[in-house]
Amino acid sequence: MVDTKTITIRIPFGSSVFLETIQGEDSMNVTIVRAIDRYQYLCAYSMEEIRGKFTPDEWFFFLRATDKIIPEGPFRYNPESLIAYCRDAEKLNPSLATDLSVDLKVLTDKIQKLTAAQIEAIYSRVERRRICGSTFDSWEYF
Repeated sequence: MVDTKTITIRIPFGSSVFLETIQGEDSMNVTIVRAIDRYQYLCAYSMEEIRGKFTPDEWFFFLRATDKIIPEGPFRYNPESLIAYCRDAEKLNPSLATDLSVDLKVLTDKIQKLTAAQIEAIYSRVERRRICGSTFDSWEYF
């Protein structure tokens, strides 16, 4: 049997309506657990899909470009949003891409080819790096 933890949650009304549309014959508890499981698998799969697509310098560029600005909502899944953050970072610090040996045109071309889930994986990876700090060994070599 899987270890479990009992929790009480309060969710936005819109989220409850969404859960009800996928609930079927299951209890709301089962529906929520299933939704979380699906999200976890999607995240893991998307993370593997982006493995090797970016250079170590490009990963550091993402880290610097999104400094203190990790979007939520629809912006978190939008390739154009990530491209805008990268361009804005270069405008605010014109030598950032050069200092990190990043060709912004090549990077934006790579980003435009990504799916929404892969864009989210980039943000998740950057967030995890911020949380783990330098203890996240070889973070840039992915």
